[in-house]
Amino acid sequence: MRRAGNNKARAARLLGVSRQTVYRKLLEFGMPDSPNDVPDGGPDVGQDGAPGGSGNEGDVAGE
Repeated sequence: MRRAGNNKARAARLLGVSRQTVYRKLLEFGMPDSPNDVPDGGPDVGQDGAPGGSGNEGDVAGE
């Protein structure tokens, strides 16, 4: 999808399959429909955009 610029029709042409197949495979593998979507159970990304949580790991409760 990156190589096709997230364009499903272009990805289908590059892969030599139908556009419907690309959509079906995206659903089958739980991949986001767009680069900004994250499927349920996707990677945990912190507030700062870094992987791994809320971005508050170093905070102490009550401070």
